[in-house]
Amino acid sequence: MESGKPILLEKPMATTLEDAKEILELSRNYPSVIQVGLQYRYKAIYRAVHENLNQLRRIGTLRTISLSEHRIEFLDKVDQWNKFSRYSGGTLVEKCCHYFDLFNYFSGARPTTVTAVGRSNTKYQGFQHDGQSADILDSAFVTIEYENGIIANFRLCMFAPMFHEEITLCGDAGRIHAFENEDFLPGAGLKTGFELRPTNGAPAVTSALHYPAVIEQSGHSGATFFEHADFVEQMLGHETESATIEEGYWSVLVGIAAETAVREGRKVSISELL
Repeated sequence: MESGKPILLEKPMATTLEDAKEILELSRNYPSVIQVGLQYRYKAIYRAVHENLNQLRRIGTLRTISLSEHRIEFLDKVDQWNKFSRYSGGTLVEKCCHYFDLFNYFSGARPTTVTAVGRSNTKYQGFQHDGQSADILDSAFVTIEYENGIIANFRLCMFAPMFHEEITLCGDAGRIHAFENEDFLPGAGLKTGFELRPTNGAPAVTSALHYPAVIEQSGHSGATFFEHADFVEQMLGHETESATIEEGYWSVLVGIAAETAVREGRKVSISELL
């Protein structure tokens, strides 16, 4: 920030509430672009969800969101930093801020309470590095309540034989369901799927969603390309759908509330963290 240059800040924006608050305050008068790397909102399935939900309003007023990630265990990183909460902020901060950002993005409201349960009894129980035992979660259920009455639920499993994301949104006029899958099996099953079912007699839609192969090869099903493209667009002075510092802050805030709920076994009010 001392340089005044445009900043692409990796997620999570911070690993502690204190650091997140400080970055938020420092950013308020920053003379250049700051973009947070919450790139999942660029994935094809989530772009389609956003368009049908907020621009076309195909399912009316949103009421509930349910999202799951079933995946293989964390890959090895430098000094195994992602296996230790003191470096990562915990799984629900470091990894799952992507999904909490999507909840905040789709709901269009601020979260009020977070309830969560989690376990670390499958992949990381007994894992050690430099004589230190891993302490991150490998499974969790998280429920978030929003100011506008929307309820969101997130389900995590980090010992599945695949990468699978699935989201279902229910409104008062219909339902959206979408998924993305990489299962390592030899059969050519669908990699993505999207389904829109209105309740007002309008046509239902089912489809697969993809970007051109060269874009998807950039990483995260093409989201990496669009994240960097929007960073350039912001530097040129154009508005984008990229995550702001404030949005990055709220994604971390939900993650910290979820980690607190698991650790203390209680419902956490967002107001107490603010």
